[in-house]
Amino acid sequence: MQLSESLVTQTQKRSSSDWPESFSLQLEDCEHLANLMLEAGYPWSSEEVALALLEYKLTQENMSHRQIQHENGAPEIYRPEEKYAAGHALIFPVLGGVQGEVIAVRKGFNPANGEFRVIAVACDDECTREFVSAMPDHVLNTNPSGVGGSEPKTIKESAQKLLCEHSPDLQTQIENELRARGDIVRLAGYWYPRDLLSEINSGYLNLVEAALDVAGVPLTPDEILTRVGIDDVGERQLMLFSLNYALQQDERFDEVGAAGQVLWFLHGMEPAEILFPPERLRCLPVEASAHVLTPELEQLALHLHDEFSPQPDSKVMEGPVELVLTYPHWRLGTLPLSVRTAHIFPTALISP
Repeated sequence: MQLSESLVTQTQKRSSSDWPESFSLQLEDCEHLANLMLEAGYPWSSEEVALALLEYKLTQENMSHRQIQHENGAPEIYRPEEKYAAGHALIFPVLGGVQGEVIAVRKGFNPANGEFRVIAVACDDECTREFVSAMPDHVLNTNPSGVGGSEPKTIKESAQKLLCEHSPDLQTQIENELRARGDIVRLAGYWYPRDLLSEINSGYLNLVEAALDVAGVPLTPDEILTRVGIDDVGERQLMLFSLNYALQQDERFDEVGAAGQVLWFLHGMEPAEILFPPERLRCLPVEASAHVLTPELEQLALHLHDEFSPQPDSKVMEGPVELVLTYPHWRLGTLPLSVRTAHIFPTALISP
């Protein structure tokens, strides 16, 4: 019987294909996420954030669904963890879909389970039966049908299934909405509420500048915390996240680490070629008609894959890349950075 399936499964099935398009964050969703992070005390990965929000959304949907069922007099699937009152219509999958109405509620106690409630239910087979209520630790809470199966049995399992089926679309949607709101900031794939970051004031930033100046080489956030004497203040992960965020907001510092590593350095100590590109590599646009080049010359221009020329057919590539080393780059000992070659260059975790 379809009614014997769990509400979690019904919600997940009903809206699974629509989640990426219909997902939208509300203020209460962000507040719930911020409270969870505050309790945890450290930044969360993008996957942890997505799962927490999906669990909350599914929980809210189930609560709304149950409320509508109750208001319409439709039977609600019996779960021992719920608190039922007289008048509740229930359905019992473990009894083959028997339905009934709660007619009385009394207190119950068992040394193994503690206090709970006992509900008397007038069933549609003309029998009155008693069931436990308000008992959080019971097998039927996660598997109300009492049988095995591959469908999700809990909110958490449903959230994981949704994310698995619709990642990265759903995760990208969540990240974009969080960025747009700005209350929870993202660094190197981790998130934390802006207002809950540890304070890294101007005095600490001046010490960081001095430490990098003395070192003369890029330093990791861990090394910076140790050198400025704040490595034993607060939760380590949160301090590192807060430091990275503060350095990112200060124009004196530049994150220069390759993918997988965060390294900070001073803009003022970087090679001049980084701050001021060599004259030979600067592009001087020339106004010209689109029909000046012959078809042969157009093909030659496309074959060069010059980073300043339009490349309408270029796609993001992977693996080995073949490029034409044009004279300006050959002369200076550099390589062109374009959509074709981007994947062979180190990519910073924080800086653009």
